[in-house]
Amino acid sequence: MRFRFDKKIIAIVGISVIGLGLGMGTLIYKEIIPLKISPIENYKQSQAEKKAHKIGPLFDLEEIVVNLNGGGILKTEITIEGMDDKSAESLKSKEVFLRDRTIAVLAAKQISDVKTTEGHLLIKEELIQEMNKICPDDVKDVLFRNFIYSS
Repeated sequence: MRFRFDKKIIAIVGISVIGLGLGMGTLIYKEIIPLKISPIENYKQSQAEKKAHKIGPLFDLEEIVVNLNGGGILKTEITIEGMDDKSAESLKSKEVFLRDRTIAVLAAKQISDVKTTEGHLLIKEELIQEMNKICPDDVKDVLFRNFIYSS
């Protein structure tokens, strides 16, 4: 009799484990439980937070053309969104430093970094961080007016 009892327990535990695995797999597949936060999701989340706020002043950088690390060319035009009117003055006064840092960030990228949407968003986030090092807490967003690359 004990032998049958053990088979029943093993069967119940086995079915429970399979059910739990299928349930978790479904939740992960439907992205209810993400495995990791992708840069795209991170960017979407930060954009949702930014939309809740008023649009800041916009400051255009002239066209930038760089040779990419490992070959290829990137041509882009960037608009910087400032936090407030005070930040617009700071951005304008440090334009040459912002261009220099932008060129350095972009020239360090490889063609594979600029080909994907995820790479594009990572570049935006890196530019925001680097520009805020020059103009602390003045840069809310970096907007690409055009973004053309060639290998």
